[in-house]
Amino acid sequence: MKKIILFILSLGIFYTFTQAKNFEQDQNNNSNLVSVSIAPQAFFVKKIAANTLDINVILPPNSNEHNFEFKPSTMKKLEKSDIYFTMGLEFEKVFTDKFKQNFPKLQVVNMQKNIALIQTHDTHEHSHEHE
Repeated sequence: MKKIILFILSLGIFYTFTQAKNFEQDQNNNSNLVSVSIAPQAFFVKKIAANTLDINVILPPNSNEHNFEFKPSTMKKLEKSDIYFTMGLEFEKVFTDKFKQNFPKLQVVNMQKNIALIQTHDTHEHSHEHE
């Protein structure tokens, strides 16, 4: 009788652990993934979301947006993303329409929309005397 109870108890514990592992895997597969273009965007999104999102940075640090080539892993993460936050970079202007066509579930949000940019004055004055 003790062996039967021990066996049933062992099966119950085993079942509990396998269900917990399956639940953890489901949580990881259904995590909220968002994509941003550059690392500074990721910093702000992470602060706002309080670490509740996984963030995919498309343009790696020290990369040049003018000759950047997408890796398949980057495209796969972009496809799995719920939202892609853009900010008006040149490569975004080129690829955003293609992303919308290829990933119809991807919501593209322009972070600059309705934000007035500060104008800078790039004039350079010379204050030396000519002879």
